[in-house]
Amino acid sequence: MSALKAILEDFERPAAFGGGAPLHADDSRLQVAASDAYAEGYAAGQAATASQAGANSAALDSAAVQLNAAFANLSAEIRVQFCDALKAAIEKVFPMLAEKGFAENCAAAVADAAGLGETEDARVTIKAAPSQAELLNAAFSRLELGDNIRIKTDAALSEMEIRADWDNAGLELDFDAAIRQSLAALEHTIAQIKDRT
Repeated sequence: MSALKAILEDFERPAAFGGGAPLHADDSRLQVAASDAYAEGYAAGQAATASQAGANSAALDSAAVQLNAAFANLSAEIRVQFCDALKAAIEKVFPMLAEKGFAENCAAAVADAAGLGETEDARVTIKAAPSQAELLNAAFSRLELGDNIRIKTDAALSEMEIRADWDNAGLELDFDAAIRQSLAALEHTIAQIKDRT
């Protein structure tokens, strides 16, 4: 029992404090009892506050862990969504863009690599899918490279693949293979991101 409580309970029995004399505010026994009661109350308040703080700290720690995990998963989800969008572009948009400019891009790449248009032009043989032969002929005609280009069809080649040979060199362009490799790299990246989460 606290000293203050003892004083309050015994207030009506002044004899308990010796000689039946009433307590006054300047009585040292009252001051000691009040000081002890204050210290006891203060200690109890500190203990209750520390206990509540510990509970709050544990709750905050748990919330912080959950929040960090949510941000990590969100970040991974965003990366996966970005990769999925890029994959869709590679699967759908790139082939359409490549088809539209395939013949022109190939003609420019072959002309540059073989040195066509310079003083000594090389004789170039190009193999392409049958559907591309006419488009390649038109593209090379627009470059006005003369009769140094011969185009052969090869049904084994894809729609976006050519093989060019000249003198002792050559060039192979395969947009389909580049798209397949890009898609495989993206699939690998997506799998790594999902494995980390």
